[in-house]
Amino acid sequence: MRAVFLLKIILTLTLNSVAQQQFRLKIQDGSQIKIHGSSNVHEFTLSQTATAFPERLIQVTHGSTSGKIMVNNGTISIPVRQFTTPVKLIQFAFYKMMMADQHPNLLIRLKQLDDLQPHKGKIRSTAQVDVTIAGVTRSYTIPVESKKVNESVEITGNKRMSIRDFGIIPPSPMMGMVRVSEWVDIQMNLNCRLEQHTERSLARQ
Repeated sequence: MRAVFLLKIILTLTLNSVAQQQFRLKIQDGSQIKIHGSSNVHEFTLSQTATAFPERLIQVTHGSTSGKIMVNNGTISIPVRQFTTPVKLIQFAFYKMMMADQHPNLLIRLKQLDDLQPHKGKIRSTAQVDVTIAGVTRSYTIPVESKKVNESVEITGNKRMSIRDFGIIPPSPMMGMVRVSEWVDIQMNLNCRLEQHTERSLARQ
């Protein structure tokens, strides 16, 4: 999911004493988003890589106050039909459930980062995000862990949620013989790079 999270730790690790900055961030090849689910028959995983994202360069403006990082313009669009799984029955049921024809993209918007805590060379924090599925938006707090690797930041996050939060009824393919659980785990393994430092908008007084 904002990936979302990609924005998060680059902001944290590049943060300095100026009050506000603008960044362009790019999600790198090899980044992945996975959705883990289950049915009465078996477990399944739908996945896609960052190469499927229609736009991987994101403009971010942030400022830090009171130990928090506020983020503007931090939305990622994730194409629903780029999620794939070897279980084709589940894959097409997923597209139908997500109303992919009417709502082709899953949207994740990062709003704020809280509780930034260094831990064994990594940074743990919580991301405040809006998730939009099938035209319905819900807000979540997601734990995130990040580490800096050379000039990039690797970010991982996982959130368990119910698809009923979005008014979606779990699909039952094969005339109800297969019953899909309402609970899914969204897992993000993202690598992002500071593409360009475009502006330092507030100078020291």
